[in-house]
Amino acid sequence: MNLEDKILNIKKNQILLNKLKDVGVYPNFVIQGPTGRLYNSSNYFF
Repeated sequence: MNLEDKILNIKKNQILLNKLKDVGVYPNFVIQGPTGRLYNSSNYFF
């Protein structure tokens, strides 16, 4: 994968994440913290 592909991929993922955030799915399903607890917060960045 060259650099341009990587950048495009990152942008696509960003857009997808933002869409999920808009629908309110994102904060509830993703975020597994390092301790194994599930963080239920849209303010958690990884």
